[in-house]
Amino acid sequence: MFKIIIYLILFINSYGINNIDINKLDTHSKDGTLFMSLDSLNKIGIDLKLGYEENPIYIYEGKSLKAESTEESKFIDLSFTTKLFRQFDLSTGIKYVDTENEFDVGSDKYKDLLSENYDYQEMYLKLILDRKDSSIYPTDGSYLKAKHEVGGVGSEEVEYYSELGIIQGYIPITPKLSLSGSLSGGIISGGNIPLEKHFKIGGINNDIDNNYISFYGYNMMGKLASKFMVVQLGAQYMIYSNLYITAKFNTLTYGSVEDSDLIGNNDDEIYEDYEYGYGLTLGYKSIFGPLELSLTNDVNSTESAIISVNMGYVF
Repeated sequence: MFKIIIYLILFINSYGINNIDINKLDTHSKDGTLFMSLDSLNKIGIDLKLGYEENPIYIYEGKSLKAESTEESKFIDLSFTTKLFRQFDLSTGIKYVDTENEFDVGSDKYKDLLSENYDYQEMYLKLILDRKDSSIYPTDGSYLKAKHEVGGVGSEEVEYYSELGIIQGYIPITPKLSLSGSLSGGIISGGNIPLEKHFKIGGINNDIDNNYISFYGYNMMGKLASKFMVVQLGAQYMIYSNLYITAKFNTLTYGSVEDSDLIGNNDDEIYEDYEYGYGLTLGYKSIFGPLELSLTNDVNSTESAIISVNMGYVF
């Protein structure tokens, strides 16, 4: 992934627009994003983002990678954010997206699908409640993130409605051992939905903003789905300072991409079939984010395994 974003942020409180005193400015990092805030500026924020990003799109048939493209997007994102208390964020906004897809390599039958371009608007509502004790390798607390999107506003080219959410909980057992559990799910429907807006299931980490869903047992983006639910249970042990080993078990049920006959099996219906995955992750908490090496089973083959590497924050 490659991303460039320019932020223009205006904070407002109940008394009007604040004068920003640079001496009171607090800077901190969370989940790879740099935030600047003032204690008094915690009521309403107007956030304007101008950005460019590149993301890969993979098409798998079973365990075989059949095609790959690069999605290049330019966007303007205007949102209004309220922070009712320190751990809670609620935002709503509108986003203009201009996306070009470049077919890189693979089977020619996917070439047209992976070369489509889109120009549309998206309205959204997002909620975050973060009570974890740490953004990396938490051992206590809870986390909730949910978003609702309506795409194709004012456009005849694209139309979709999307819901996505995740809830996570962490319980410490000893100073070094903790247990975790999570539930995530989503659904997207409409017509002529951009392929990148579907849920990309697989890999060892979530990126809810871009619809990447962790599932031990698939490569990153090993499965594209229009609807899904994942339940995940885990245990984490701190081997040494900043060095952790994590074991996870998860189960997945999903519905295939509905508006494309080329991807998956259109007979796949959510709650009819379930897939199971498990694995181990060795991770180090660095200043660059988590450095991780994972070994998981392969849902598509009982005779092979998947090795994954994660190098720091996702920007």
